Amino acid sequence: MDERDEATWDDTGDPAPRVRRFMSADDFLARRSAGVPSAPRGDRTARLRSMAADLVRARRPGRRAGDQEAEDRAAIRREFDEPRTIAFLGPRETAPVAATMVAAAATFGAARRGGVVAWDNSGDPGGEQPEGGPGGTPRDLLAAIADHPDPGGLGVAELGRVVRAQGDGCFDLLAGGQDPDSRAGLAGADFEAVHSVLRRFYRLILIDVGDDATTDDWLAAAMAADLLVVTASLAEDSGYRALRMLDELQTLGYPNLKYQTVTVLSDAGTRAEAMLVADLVHVFTQRTRAVCRVPHDPRSPGATPSWLPACAAMAAAL
Repeated sequence: MDERDEATWDDTGDPAPRVRRFMSADDFLARRSAGVPSAPRGDRTARLRSMAADLVRARRPGRRAGDQEAEDRAAIRREFDEPRTIAFLGPRETAPVAATMVAAAATFGAARRGGVVAWDNSGDPGGEQPEGGPGGTPRDLLAAIADHPDPGGLGVAELGRVVRAQGDGCFDLLAGGQDPDSRAGLAGADFEAVHSVLRRFYRLILIDVGDDATTDDWLAAAMAADLLVVTASLAEDSGYRALRMLDELQTLGYPNLKYQTVTVLSDAGTRAEAMLVADLVHVFTQRTRAVCRVPHDPRSPGATPSWLPACAAMAAAL
């Protein structure tokens, strides 16, 4: 089903069965400015969908029954027939994209007992830096690859000089450096070379792709991914900017966007307006296959159990 069949409304908020299209970022902002709920009150189906999403898919973490937690862990641990790649994107100024990637890597790595790498390809000077001292950068790995004419020649020792084990060794981090040259994201053949090597050594590759949808490195990572995770905080501007990224991918013809994307909504640490939360849950439920709420600071103690529902939703989409 094309994602344009998922939404039905007109500009007044009244049901319009003959008008079918997804809600864009501009639609969302216009409705918020006009005080019109994203899920029209007169549309019972939309209202029920919003309620179901809020109760089932966007549950607050930390209130998990034992059997549900076991199901989440089982979903995260399932074997893939080949390595899988997840790209994390979102408005960096208003959403913790890098921290979201690291929290997901820690959760996947702990449950799967390794085989996970988090790669910062964002080109952002505020990106994640490894524990245990500075490691190499993606460009250092690219140089090591160039020293081996045989693509299969790069070994564990060379890789180990670039990546750094994190979180008691449950995942590795390939971080950008501090200077602009080393932090620049990889695109084209360079991206493919590094991605190919990581697929040889890991079963799950998580990539922070940054927030500039016009750059080649952003598009390279997004197009190579088996799953996109769009991150936003419970704030109107953050939701709007995240939706703009989905609009950009839709315009570029990204295949099966709705069913290959999961939304992670980060609680902003303060109490969000109930109507705003409902609007965000509704619009992202319409645009993506699942919506999950996570703690404001994913790296706080106890964050990994809190992330089980979100990572289970990601695993189910792979």
